[in-house]
Amino acid sequence: MDISGFASEGTSDNEGKYFIENLRPGRYFVLAIKYGYRPKVKIVRVKQGHTTIVNFELIKLRIQEEISTYNEILKAIKEQQENQEVQELSINPEFEAHIALYLSQQNIEELPFIEDQEPITLILTPNKKALSYQEELTIDISSNNENLAGINLKVDYDQTKLLLTNQEPLFIIGTKTLKLVFKAISEDLDTTIKIIPISARNTNNREIQAYGCKITITTAIPETQLLQSYPNPANQGCYIPFRLSNDTNVSLEAYNIIGQKVRTIELGQKTKGSYIQENKAIFWDLRNDSQQKVSKGLYFYKIKAGEFKAIKSMIVK
Repeated sequence: MDISGFASEGTSDNEGKYFIENLRPGRYFVLAIKYGYRPKVKIVRVKQGHTTIVNFELIKLRIQEEISTYNEILKAIKEQQENQEVQELSINPEFEAHIALYLSQQNIEELPFIEDQEPITLILTPNKKALSYQEELTIDISSNNENLAGINLKVDYDQTKLLLTNQEPLFIIGTKTLKLVFKAISEDLDTTIKIIPISARNTNNREIQAYGCKITITTAIPETQLLQSYPNPANQGCYIPFRLSNDTNVSLEAYNIIGQKVRTIELGQKTKGSYIQENKAIFWDLRNDSQQKVSKGLYFYKIKAGEFKAIKSMIVK
């Protein structure tokens, strides 16, 4: 169900999702009931101009008598919510789910199944977003909730490109900051680091929702470069790596030892980045423009990338 502080009517789509508009800012209790499932009540805070998303995961009841519990919850809330704005949505005929929304200025946390819905948002602050080989990347992670008792985190990243060097526990309390330090161990550093919440609790020792976040890191390329081909010497083909500091057209030319051009490879427009790995670098099959295998010996390859030109040598065996 979505609750909007902007726009007082609730509607349900064919998936059972409700959207409620025209709510005035305040603190609300949202009750979700489905026959045969444990009722859920969540506290939400609606702010002007903000949209609050509330997700309910209903647990199936094992004891039939517990089904009547939701009537007790509904009654208790109504008794405390006299003279308050009350909005009830009729039962969804397809899903037989009952959604009720109450504006509250009182604390009813002692009711069964109450969950304080104050989602934790993680804030990532990196010292840089473009990284070079062997450089360090520092990321400060904090939360927006002073009432956070603790949140356990998991870090998902490409371990072939980055090395997490510090051993600080992946745990945050309140608005304190967790610092992660990575070292670049690859030439190609285009990657994403994801921070995934495992569990979070507030100061009342209640489990609360937390949102993960991610940051995209790119390879820092101060200048366009042509790198050494590999393998060298080559006999079945070779890869010619390069880096681009800006988007441009790229082409490669290969010359024999007496300066005759034997092969031209047009790559067309390429975006800024590193072209080092086999799936990105230029591949030359050691054939000339007539598709004949070139003879053994010393060769030169020249790259043209916009105004940039560079040449290197290699051996065909």
